[in-house]
Amino acid sequence: MKILFINPSLRPDAKRRLLPVGLAYVMTAVKRAGFEFDLIDMDINKLSMQNLERELNDKIYDIYALGCIVTGFRLVKESAEIIKKINPESIIVSGNSVATSIPEIILNHTKVDVAIMGEGDITIVDLLRAIDSGGSISDVNGIAFKDNGRINYTSNRDVVSELDTLGFPDWDIFDL
Repeated sequence: MKILFINPSLRPDAKRRLLPVGLAYVMTAVKRAGFEFDLIDMDINKLSMQNLERELNDKIYDIYALGCIVTGFRLVKESAEIIKKINPESIIVSGNSVATSIPEIILNHTKVDVAIMGEGDITIVDLLRAIDSGGSISDVNGIAFKDNGRINYTSNRDVVSELDTLGFPDWDIFDL
């Protein structure tokens, strides 16, 4: 299974770039679970949507994962449109507050297939395992997805009560 994470650029004209801590935790969890993946960091590499489309044409993935704060809805929508144009059979997963706060809007008004709600560290791993094994994503807690035009919500994910169990992000994932 080929997986790509995309870090959108919320502030393309910013003089200073900040590492995406939430995404780092999620990718670290995926890496620790044994999944290999690639990353397109639109922010650090100052990529436009046109650049993203060129990059995405270089390699096809099964799963595309991206997210941002809710004010970046347009970026998620545009990215998802590009992804589905290139690879209509792919699964697009969105997280962070854009998916958590407006899952119905994400699923009804973009090409996103799955919205991860709440902390995604454990949920993304469970989702990837379900997809990889051919299992049902309806058994994965903490997501919303469309099936036959209807939005389905799974059970809420339990809150991570002991944050120390997550460890620190693996910063080697990023091109520093």
